Amino acid sequence: MTYLQQLRGLGYPVLLLDGGDIFFRTISRKAPSPTDQRVELAEARKILAAYNLFGYDAVAIGPQDLQFGLAELMKFRDEARFPILCANLVDTISKKRYFQPYTVIERGGVRFGVFAIIQNRLNPDYAKRVIASSELLPPIDVAKQIVAELKDKCDVIVALSHLYEKTNVLLLEKVPEIDALIDPSSQYGNKIIWVQGANGYLQEFHGRPRLRIDGQGSRVGVFEMELANKKLVGYQNFNVPLEPHLMNHPEVDRLLKSMRRGRKYSLPEDHDPSKMLPVDVVLGHEACGACHEQQYAFWKSTRHSNNFYTLEENGDQTRADCVGCHSLAYGISYVNPEHAERFKEVQCESCHGIVPDHAADPVRYRYDKVSETTCWGCHNPDYTKKPFKYRDAMLEASCPKSPG
Repeated sequence: MTYLQQLRGLGYPVLLLDGGDIFFRTISRKAPSPTDQRVELAEARKILAAYNLFGYDAVAIGPQDLQFGLAELMKFRDEARFPILCANLVDTISKKRYFQPYTVIERGGVRFGVFAIIQNRLNPDYAKRVIASSELLPPIDVAKQIVAELKDKCDVIVALSHLYEKTNVLLLEKVPEIDALIDPSSQYGNKIIWVQGANGYLQEFHGRPRLRIDGQGSRVGVFEMELANKKLVGYQNFNVPLEPHLMNHPEVDRLLKSMRRGRKYSLPEDHDPSKMLPVDVVLGHEACGACHEQQYAFWKSTRHSNNFYTLEENGDQTRADCVGCHSLAYGISYVNPEHAERFKEVQCESCHGIVPDHAADPVRYRYDKVSETTCWGCHNPDYTKKPFKYRDAMLEASCPKSPG
C-alpha cells in the first residue's frame, strides 16, 4: 500500500491487476482437513480485505484458488470490490459462467479491456473434487471469442492468462489483438515463486509482451505503457522489491491486527483507493526527543540527522527514488515527493517503525527493535553503489539504551 500511494501520488493513472493463485496454498488431490480449511480460509480473507483496501481493478483465478471448491470461491467473488475474472470455466449443462469473463476499465481517457482464462488440463482427481459439474472450455477458442467482443469496447486489450508457457506463446500467435499478456507462471497448477533470469520478467512473442513477476508478494511488477492515439506504441517493464526499504503502512498493520484477533475488517462504502490521502501518524524526531533526550542528542550527532542536504546538492530532493530513504514516511504521511523537506532526514521512526499510539501509552505500544534487515533496506549496495558493513554501522548509529 505504501508503494501504491507513492505511485499514485506521482499522478500516474494506475491499473492494478493480478494474474491469480492468490487466495490459497498449493493444490491437493484430497480435500484438506477441516482445520486446514478453517485456517486457510481465514488467511485468504486477509488477502481479500487487503486487495479491497489497495483498490485492485481486476483479478483472475488460478488453479490454487479452486482449492476449496467453487462455492467458497464465489463467496470471495461476492465480497470483492473488484471483478474476479475467468472466461472459460462454465457449468457443464447450462454453459453459464461462474465469473465475469472480462471488464473494461477507463484510465486517463483510455479504455483497457482485461479478460482472464485458465488452463483446461487440471489434474483429473483435483478437478473432480473442486469443479464437479463444471468444465473448462478450450482457452484459445474462448480467448478469440472474448477478444472479438472486446475490440469495439476498448482501446488496449490485456490478457490475464493462467496457461502453460507454450500455450501462452501460441495464444499470442493466434490472437494478435492482445496487446499485453500477464502470465502467472503456472506449472501443473502450482505457481513458480521466483522468476528465473533477468529476461524472465518480460519476453516478447510475436511482437507482444509476456509479463511475469515473482510470487508471494515479494515484488510488484510495473509495466509502463506509452500510448499514441489511445493505442499501445511502446513500453518498459521493471520490478520493485517491496521489502525492506518500503515502510509498513499503518492501515495495513491495522487490517492484520484486526484479522488476527478474529475480527472482521471492513472499509467504508465510499472508500476510493485512487484518492488515497496521506495519514498523519508519524510523531517526528522532536516528539521522540521530548522523552528520550539522551537518544535524541545522540541521533543529532549522527549522519542520519543530517543527510537530506546531499540530495539538495545534486538537485535530487524531489526524486521519488531518493526521498524514500532520506525522509520519513514517504507514501504514508506524504505522497508527493516535492513535499519531502517537511519530513526530511532519517528519523527515529524511519528505523523503529511507525507506532502512533506509543506517545500516549509507551508501555502497551512499544517499538520493535531495529534489525539488520531494516538497515539493508536503504544501505543496499545495489542502490547506493557503496559497500555496507552492518556491524560497523551499528557501532556508529546505535542509540544508547533507555533506562529500564
